[in-house]
Amino acid sequence: MPMAVVSPPAPEVHHGALQTTFIGVEHPISRTTKAAPSGPLPVVHQYRGIKYASVPQRFRQSRMWTTYPTITDATRFGPICPQPQGPFGQTFDESLFSTDPAAAVMADYLDAYKQPFKQNEFECLNLNITVPAYAESLPVMVWLHGGSDRGSGSSWVTDAGAFVRHSVVIGKPVIVVTLNFRLGLFGFAASQALRDDNKAHGEDGVGNYGLKDQRVALEWLQWFIADFGGDPKNVTLMGSGTGAADVVAHYLSAANARGNGPVDIHQSVQGMHGIAAPLFRRAIVQSAILDTNVPSVAEAGSRISKVLSALGIHSSFGPGAHKSIDDLRAVPADILAKFGQVMRVVDDGRWWRSDWREFFKPESKHHGHFLPHHTQPGRLQPLIIGDCAGDALLWSQQASSWNAPAVVRRLKAVCQSMTRSMSLMRAYDISQATDDQEYLEERVLDLIQDARVSWPTECLARAVARHGTGLWRYVFDQESPRACVPHHGVDLAYLFDNVMLPDGVDGMDLDVFPDSFSDDESDFEEMQSHGPKHEVMFKEVDFEARFQASMRPDTLVRSYSHDSTVTSSDVSMTSSASIWSGPSVSQCTYSKVRETMQEKWLAFAYGEKPWLEQEKGGIFVFGPEGETGQRSAHIFAGRRRRELWRQAFEPMGMQMVHKIGMEMSRGPVQHGGGCAAVAFV
Repeated sequence: MPMAVVSPPAPEVHHGALQTTFIGVEHPISRTTKAAPSGPLPVVHQYRGIKYASVPQRFRQSRMWTTYPTITDATRFGPICPQPQGPFGQTFDESLFSTDPAAAVMADYLDAYKQPFKQNEFECLNLNITVPAYAESLPVMVWLHGGSDRGSGSSWVTDAGAFVRHSVVIGKPVIVVTLNFRLGLFGFAASQALRDDNKAHGEDGVGNYGLKDQRVALEWLQWFIADFGGDPKNVTLMGSGTGAADVVAHYLSAANARGNGPVDIHQSVQGMHGIAAPLFRRAIVQSAILDTNVPSVAEAGSRISKVLSALGIHSSFGPGAHKSIDDLRAVPADILAKFGQVMRVVDDGRWWRSDWREFFKPESKHHGHFLPHHTQPGRLQPLIIGDCAGDALLWSQQASSWNAPAVVRRLKAVCQSMTRSMSLMRAYDISQATDDQEYLEERVLDLIQDARVSWPTECLARAVARHGTGLWRYVFDQESPRACVPHHGVDLAYLFDNVMLPDGVDGMDLDVFPDSFSDDESDFEEMQSHGPKHEVMFKEVDFEARFQASMRPDTLVRSYSHDSTVTSSDVSMTSSASIWSGPSVSQCTYSKVRETMQEKWLAFAYGEKPWLEQEKGGIFVFGPEGETGQRSAHIFAGRRRRELWRQAFEPMGMQMVHKIGMEMSRGPVQHGGGCAAVAFV
């Protein structure tokens, strides 16, 4: 008779402070040989759906949760925030990679992702903890997901099992915590009426409920992560897209500037006192979709009024305003979720440090010298920050809808200055006479990329560097495993290692591919001296030319769209970008970029310098074609349009540039009702 398979006992954490035992699961990565080292496989545990806060009422601040039964089941993911379906019924993850879990994820992972997550605005404040077995006082990395009004911290794309296993393999074990929090209107509605309502309940400020959820989660971790094996004094906060923008919001918050004062604990736990230290030690910002024109409460209120009108709710002011709020609270969650992209972060006079806008201004010039802006003293933690070359592909559909006359008219209208608009159009080679639609689309995408992602990222990076707290800059130009281009979110495939390469992708001769690249020509000469393989490699392949070729519209725009019929199999690189035949991403190049990125992020979590700081001339590159290494500012200027930013953007200022980026990314047609979708991701 065949022997019965004995399952290992479920992992448990006996939590003294919370007086409960959390029952988790052994992560499937513990039983697979995917990217496994030789020898015994490290065991990874996961505790899912742990409630960290409660929501007393819609549009109210959350409260830390500390009451659990004697045994807490942490084997299943918890509910997520109500959210709309994406195009063609896709989830955010599916639209990001133009695929679904069944096609892209290991079979062993699928059990946890077969069914859609439950959606519940009052039970969505939960977190997932992925931890090595036998953890003790390990660094903690907290992940904030992107997606604006979609997505969750329980995504298969950002499941931390493979990442945590690799951390054990290289001797830098960490704990990863992923959060669920309120999104869309549930997380960011704001108006004067809501401010008055919140004040009546003893709550300071208004809106930013999603940010406050995240902050409560960070506070919960300060108190309770130690029993899971984590070090509450060694937390790295990181995120992508709007999640990265949320990281920036915490980074530039008034609470962070004043050193994070005492925490308001709504339910007493024995031995708990106020937290005086920062809630995180360092931060990582990946392709942040930053709204630098954060609305005031009054401006946010006008958006809420349009939502009320669209819902047929009478908008009242003064003493009768509470009736409108009550009516809005009564709207079913699935209906309200459809208006999620109307709202994001608000400036309520409480959340932000007083000088936060200074961090998005270019360096001031005075008599030919760059002078730092005067900013208030405050804690600024070490920061890694960067973007992907194709982040703007999020708006490829909108960009393809423009024609040249419409672009020219819109830019003139937004700039309200012939000099500024002409300078901008010259910089991006846009004119009334541009008749090549593909070329126009490329130029519009370049403008959106720079205005909405790359230039704000650069301005923030330079401002942080001026404070001397440690700033590490990177660019991610490596192609996606499934779409052959460096689209938005592609770095997540490499960091978390959950998106499989398509069938038919073979390995590559490791001896041919260099371990690193350098700006020093002597290094290339030394590599070439090792034999004909290296000579062929460096004589025939121009990586910078290949990078530029991969940014052409016929290889970039069409290969990533929101049309679910477009897959990696529909993409064909042009001859100018096809020096090697076969798939754009080989197993070798994928592994090289994956391991390099993971190891740099883990080194940072351990308080090490991952590479040379930007102020000392260090920029780290990931891709294209597997290239990794530290580069000079000169190389960086070639990868990003830094000179164009200086010529066209700096005279306008961030507020105007952001408005231009928003207008271009909306497309030429504005939807009715005043609630046009604003694409935050």
